[in-house]
Amino acid sequence: MPEWPDLHVVRGRLEKALVGREIALVRVGDPTVLRATKPIETALAHRRFTGVRHRGKFLIFDLDKGAIVVNPMLAGVFELAHADAKLTRTTALSLVLDDGKDLRYRDDKRMGKVHVLEDGEGTSSVHGFGDLGPEAGEFTWSEREFAERARATRREVRNLLQDQTFLAGIGNAYADEILWEAKLHPKRRVATLSAEEMGRFYRALKDVVARGVLQV
Repeated sequence: MPEWPDLHVVRGRLEKALVGREIALVRVGDPTVLRATKPIETALAHRRFTGVRHRGKFLIFDLDKGAIVVNPMLAGVFELAHADAKLTRTTALSLVLDDGKDLRYRDDKRMGKVHVLEDGEGTSSVHGFGDLGPEAGEFTWSEREFAERARATRREVRNLLQDQTFLAGIGNAYADEILWEAKLHPKRRVATLSAEEMGRFYRALKDVVARGVLQV
């Protein structure tokens, strides 16, 4: 499952390739992952990419009219291919661009969701988006504020890291690495951490996410 560092790097790479490009052709391979209020071919025809962002585990493609919001979930993968390259059986959506490249979303588990939003439509229809906490790689809490907020949840440390309403973007893999570096048992309750342990927890979170961005 893509997590904050992965999507942060992917976002930058896709932005360089997509911004300014127009969607010339829409090909749907698996409509079960798509969410739209009108036929997706109509909704996306001749739209132009104006930006690529990510929010937690969501990737957002801004268009000149509307947007595409994707939650890759467990197995969703983006790739840029040549438009004439053969589509795989797991390709759920193919957006052929005016430069001959093809933005493809593959999902062999069919768990991800691709939301196509109309111009002016908010993200209220995107499950979980409105409840996201601060970005895991960009939050500005001091160590003291982090400790206060964490202790107020009365959660186990691993569950806290994976709670998208507390911090957005951490999943299984990075939670395990953060706790290993902080030398904390996953089932320790945050309220039982000493000041020294909380400091390790805070620093490990910051360091592991930052290092992850450099290593993707």
